[in-house]
Amino acid sequence: MNPSVKPLTPLDNDSLNETNEPFPLENVERSIVEQFEQQVSRHGNRLAIGFPGQELTYNALNQWANRIARAVLAKLGAGSQPVALLFETGPSMIAGMLGVLKAGKFYVPLDISLPESRLSLILNDSKARLILSDRYHLDASGFEQRILSQDVL
Repeated sequence: MNPSVKPLTPLDNDSLNETNEPFPLENVERSIVEQFEQQVSRHGNRLAIGFPGQELTYNALNQWANRIARAVLAKLGAGSQPVALLFETGPSMIAGMLGVLKAGKFYVPLDISLPESRLSLILNDSKARLILSDRYHLDASGFEQRILSQDVL
């Protein structure tokens, strides 16, 4: 534990949990994709992602995620299946996660710092038949036969 971060006392915890606002249960019952698309319809031209060198509105992120979803469906067809994501943290990872979820699949995030042998083990255990990545990681990974490069989307 970081010594500069002090844990909450039970009293602090109770006061943080006491609000006058009811918890919106409808958000619990809606999927991540449904909640995201609601934000797109409400705030399409607002900033969704601010990252050094790249900013995306909700509309732009949604269009990117839709292209990914169509490409994933074209490769894998219908049904719930794992899709691996091999990106550095940033907009590509977020668009990839949303696109995979929109396609009705689930994602397996891969840590780019892991050695290829560990990535292979994770891919085999997860049974992911498709990896989303970018051109840089595509060239470095050695998994070309299973990669859908996000650069073309």
